[in-house]
Amino acid sequence: MSRLDVRSMRRAQILDALEPLVARRGWEHTTFAEICRAAGISNRVLTYHFKDKDDLLFAVFERAARRIRENLEPLMPEGTPFEERLAFTLHNAAVQHEKQQLSLLFLHLMAQAMVRPEIAVRMHDFFREMRARLAEEIARDAAAGHIRANDPEGAAALIQSVMLGVMLGRSVFGMTIPPERVLAMMLAFLHADPSCASDHKGKRRSAPERIPVRLNR
Repeated sequence: MSRLDVRSMRRAQILDALEPLVARRGWEHTTFAEICRAAGISNRVLTYHFKDKDDLLFAVFERAARRIRENLEPLMPEGTPFEERLAFTLHNAAVQHEKQQLSLLFLHLMAQAMVRPEIAVRMHDFFREMRARLAEEIARDAAAGHIRANDPEGAAALIQSVMLGVMLGRSVFGMTIPPERVLAMMLAFLHADPSCASDHKGKRRSAPERIPVRLNR
């Protein structure tokens, strides 16, 4: 086994021990001593692989972001209809209870983004890239006539928010809305014709102007 493989395995071992600590105690309350104890290593080994706590924080974020992406962007064959991908992703985000640790971990990372600009930039870039890919999928299916979406960017932002809400809601807040109901509401939104919208008195109103999505970094 090469030195690079051993180093990768040791880093993974440390992160495996660190993640449940952060999910349970939060980043600020997790110490090097606790990490070493949980990973069964010395402080010297820990600092050899991660020079400081910030180095650990960035590594945890990158790994958590990759796992969040895998949950929200499942690998499916090229050309899979957007509605089918949406149904699979909602089911995947809602039914796997082992995601509770990941959800708690990501909540703590989001809290760090509120006070750490470098984490905020990574968080914003991560979600912006996911929205861009989602908007491309929506635009492609809309062009093919499979869904109605005159504002792919806005639809992507809304869907991303709902997906995160489903994932965090079940594992963190105990919300148990069946994914089938969420899917039905999202498909109703995607198929809705805004020109047929009515106000609260039942009168038909014109479609709203397209509002560009502007999310600050």
